[in-house]
Amino acid sequence: MKRFTPLHDGLVASTHQRKQDVDGPDVAGLLAPPVSLLDIRQMASSPEALLSPSASTALPCPSPVKLVDFGNYLGANELAAYADADARGGFDVQTVTYRAPEVAAGLLLCSAMDMWSLGCLLLECVSGKPLFTPPPLETSVQERADVVKVENAHLLKQIERILTNGVQL
Repeated sequence: MKRFTPLHDGLVASTHQRKQDVDGPDVAGLLAPPVSLLDIRQMASSPEALLSPSASTALPCPSPVKLVDFGNYLGANELAAYADADARGGFDVQTVTYRAPEVAAGLLLCSAMDMWSLGCLLLECVSGKPLFTPPPLETSVQERADVVKVENAHLLKQIERILTNGVQL
């Protein structure tokens, strides 16, 4: 039976095996050499160039799980908006369950945030549940207006707790 599981914005895992037939995912088989968003920017002058057939590369992968990430591409004007929004309490540049501490703390974007997201994703593949959860949001207008600020504060508390106590799989 073919199963599709959404894991992240634009990211889907597909497997032909039932979970009980698999001792554990072949995490090494899930990975191609990592290419960060910043590396992609250096390879292409525009996001459209990455969508051309010549930019596609098929990588051999023995695992039944295939991952595709259509992550965020930010141009120079959007990066300026990110810095401005951060001064007001945050910017939603990554899904909260995979959001890197650099993003939640309002630091500059870097390739480390891509590796953090990948690590969170792989841990979810192994454990079957996300490492971080979004905060319960109140229904007040102010809470909805400050959702990114609330998410970031909640995420940073969870990261601190995991750094202190470790992770149970």
